[in-house]
Amino acid sequence: EGKVTLPVIYALQHATPADREELLRIYDKAGPLISPEIQGATEIIERSGGFERARRHAMDYILQAKRSLELLPAGAARDALSLLADQIVDRRR
Repeated sequence: EGKVTLPVIYALQHATPADREELLRIYDKAGPLISPEIQGATEIIERSGGFERARRHAMDYILQAKRSLELLPAGAARDALSLLADQIVDRRR
């Protein structure tokens, strides 16, 4: 749908000028993307560190959330929320 996500924002900030131009061209395209465009965007985002930087950003929120869970009484619910937080960060594509 052409929505700009955090990895894309980070990629645009750190990509080479040529990669930035290509990523903007892909995201500005009207209509659905074709597989080579998706692959190209993914490679640019990976190469520029967008995915890793967004993952670190998410980890900061997860760690903050897990610290907040310590305020809740110990038990199955708190353990489940903590496990859920770990799984969100560790999920793979």
